[in-house]
Amino acid sequence: MNIDSKITYIDEADSSSDLILENYKYSLDEFTSYVVMNQKNGRGRMGNRWNSSKGNLHFSTLIKPKNRIKFWPQLSFISALAVKSSLSHYLIAKDDNIKFKWPNDIFIDNKKISGILIETTSDQKAVVVGIGINLINNPDIKNKYWKSINFLDYFGIKIIPEEISQLLLNEIMNFIKIWYVKGFPYIKNLWIKDALFLNEEMCSVDLKQNIKGTFIGLGELGQIIIQDKNNETTQLSTGTLLPTKLMK
Repeated sequence: MNIDSKITYIDEADSSSDLILENYKYSLDEFTSYVVMNQKNGRGRMGNRWNSSKGNLHFSTLIKPKNRIKFWPQLSFISALAVKSSLSHYLIAKDDNIKFKWPNDIFIDNKKISGILIETTSDQKAVVVGIGINLINNPDIKNKYWKSINFLDYFGIKIIPEEISQLLLNEIMNFIKIWYVKGFPYIKNLWIKDALFLNEEMCSVDLKQNIKGTFIGLGELGQIIIQDKNNETTQLSTGTLLPTKLMK
């Protein structure tokens, strides 16, 4: 398959995911993808929005999963593995520094470089996976708990969006095949090997209930499993949890 023929490059738009959602009614093929060079209104989890100038990767692709809809959140972990594999092409010996923060962020040396957003189409027959990677600058999002980095400043390596988008789409397709054949337990084990804050004490920062305990693994659908001091476990599918050491 010619990967590049699946990707449309747009000079400027609100967001790459919006382009897929707007054009979905025209019966888009699976893995139809958009890359927006200058994204004016990107979005992430919890309603975060930002501008991101030309040079970073703003990528979205359409997936029509064969699995039941309840398993679709697993695509966040599949996408994270695809991002790591794509960035590893440029880092070689340093790819062990790439870690995953539950549920949808990619960090290098404890600094954020990429985020993922999973959205379901209105007819609930397909998923839009949106991925942003800081290639040459950092989006204007302030976070008091960690810094963000970009690939050019941090490693001195310039990656062009057109090149990495083809790598990324190919990796997404490969990991989806693995998902179908080997199941989520295999994907989960790959992800957990590089999980940030695994076996550390975590606490919730945006939930009505106060959750505090040790991050011990992932559930069947990708929920984070937190074990409290009484060895009772809680599985969460949404929310933001941070290490208590960052809250002090």
